[in-house]
Amino acid sequence: SPKWSEGSDPIWRRTENLFVDQYNEPIACFNILPLNGTPHEEHGYFMNMYRYIAADGTRTPGPIAFSQDGFRFNVDVNTQWIDYLSDTGNPTIYDPVIKQYRIYCRPHFADRRVAMLLSPDLKTFGQPTVVLQPDAQDPPHREFYGIDPMQLDDMYIAHLAVYDTEPTEIESPAKMQGTTQTEVAYSYNAQNWYRTYREPFFPRTEAGSFFGGAVYPSVPMRISDDTLLFHCMGQGVEHGAHDEDIPSDRLTEATAWKTFQYEMRVDGWNYLRTRARYGRIQTKALIPSGGTLTANVRTTPTGEARFALLDYQTLQPLPHYSLNESIPITGDAANGLAQWRERNNLDEVAGRPVILEVQV
Repeated sequence: SPKWSEGSDPIWRRTENLFVDQYNEPIACFNILPLNGTPHEEHGYFMNMYRYIAADGTRTPGPIAFSQDGFRFNVDVNTQWIDYLSDTGNPTIYDPVIKQYRIYCRPHFADRRVAMLLSPDLKTFGQPTVVLQPDAQDPPHREFYGIDPMQLDDMYIAHLAVYDTEPTEIESPAKMQGTTQTEVAYSYNAQNWYRTYREPFFPRTEAGSFFGGAVYPSVPMRISDDTLLFHCMGQGVEHGAHDEDIPSDRLTEATAWKTFQYEMRVDGWNYLRTRARYGRIQTKALIPSGGTLTANVRTTPTGEARFALLDYQTLQPLPHYSLNESIPITGDAANGLAQWRERNNLDEVAGRPVILEVQV
């Protein structure tokens, strides 16, 4: 939350909560990874920089930096996570399964596909490999600007920035004119990514409005058991358009960069809703590991949700786990506990194939 005081010095010298290097000079960053809960939490915060410009003007692509307070970083120009410019968010996540860090970037400068590299220690870094790119279902000249993932329970969810370029632009090796918006992607291992319905999640808005030309997402953050927080940056003109390209009489508030903050319930990416008053679904066969069963439920004042466990072959309710024995969940419960009259967990059916039935 930057705050600045009045004065004639450069504004960064009058700003609180500024990101600075070891020389107290301002630095630009896209993503910072808090290292708490990782094997390297003694380093505090990790930043993989897009580019670092030293006070003497020396430019270094891809250096790394660490910080104990999240604001003052020690930039290491001798350690580069890549040796080229990856002009996107380049987020880092820690994968507890393989016990390595995953950094998402571009495979080469101006190559707008999604690549990923691994690091075991944030000091040595592997080579980037492409993990997601446009396919035959995409329109011609579509590129992927970048991806911003988070781990959510036992899977990964990401904002995918989709960049539709101008087909007639042929002068530059990298297309600079186009529009951006976002989709949702998901993965079970943080490496093999899938796209959902290919519908915009953060769409461009009407022409001339704040997000009418370019929309860029951020990494989602889980701020409570039932709430996600994320930010989205954009402006009313297209990618590659600058103020100097716009006649002065056309400069409006919509041409300025703006960042909006959004909140969403944890499982708000996708949901099922009854067509009328009642609805019932049955899952594929599942093998519970025991413990409690929670559900993200929101009902009308007259509504409720009940749960049953069925034998996966006969589809008959298991003893003590029928709909009639289910204690209904009502109202708005992002983590509603499924319970039955004589059971409040799934320990009894751990390791047994069952089908989950839900009646709303």
